[in-house]
Amino acid sequence: MTNHNKEKQLRSTIALRIKETRISKKMSQFDMASAMVDAGIPSVSQSTVSQYEAGNIKLDIYTLRCIAEALGTSLDHLIGADGVTTGGKVGRLIKIFSGMGEKEQETFLRMIEFTQGLTANPAAPA
Repeated sequence: MTNHNKEKQLRSTIALRIKETRISKKMSQFDMASAMVDAGIPSVSQSTVSQYEAGNIKLDIYTLRCIAEALGTSLDHLIGADGVTTGGKVGRLIKIFSGMGEKEQETFLRMIEFTQGLTANPAAPA
């Protein structure tokens, strides 16, 4: 793999990890932007966060550190050096979930929680 391809792959991983972590923390893009301001970036908007998550902005190490702090995670996690993968089913779920509106996301989460309840307490056979 060429250096250019490695960099492209890393940027994609970082973008996905930012989005995945933000969603798992139940933060909106606006909430993340505010947290980044608190972490030391002077001016961040919701649209800037959207660009981070799309991988459209090349991030410097200071910005990455502030993103990690705002999300309550590590740089290792953001760059994919923590051994956790986000491809496959998890990546697909994140992509689907992030494309939903707020009400759809809540419905989706309730469906998952309901399904988990069914598997934790299976009905007795008839």
